[in-house]
Amino acid sequence: MDISNDTGAIDNTKFLDYITKNFVDDLSQMIALRDELVVRQGALSAVAQINADREEAKVLLENAKADFAERDKHYKEKAADFKAKKAAFDVAAADLEKRIEDFEAESSAKEKSLALREEAIAAKIADTEDYALALEAKNESIKQDRAALDARIIAFQEKVAAISI
Repeated sequence: MDISNDTGAIDNTKFLDYITKNFVDDLSQMIALRDELVVRQGALSAVAQINADREEAKVLLENAKADFAERDKHYKEKAADFKAKKAAFDVAAADLEKRIEDFEAESSAKEKSLALREEAIAAKIADTEDYALALEAKNESIKQDRAALDARIIAFQEKVAAISI
């Protein structure tokens, strides 16, 4: 509504008419527009904040990806090192198992050989003891035969001495 006259000054009657008839409607429209502007300004601020957060999230994501890649590389190296050590350990364990089996087989063979040698030695000791007893008996027999022979020689010498006198 035009509240001025042709001279550019405010016409009071038109101004009062405007205030009584249209001002409340215009004021409520302006309040609604103001509220809508506040909402839109809040939405624009929220969009700006969301965009800033999105950029920050992209930077954080890139940093996290780089950190993950570095850690993944590190742990893959550790896993490969662990696998190599495990393989070496498995080889060493298999070698140790084979050495244990060989040692047990060798020990078993030596025990059998030792048992056979002990039996042979026990048999030889028994034979030696029997032979020693037989020698002892023969020695005793020889001593008795010697004593009997000595007695016969003395008797013979006495007979020869009795005849020659």
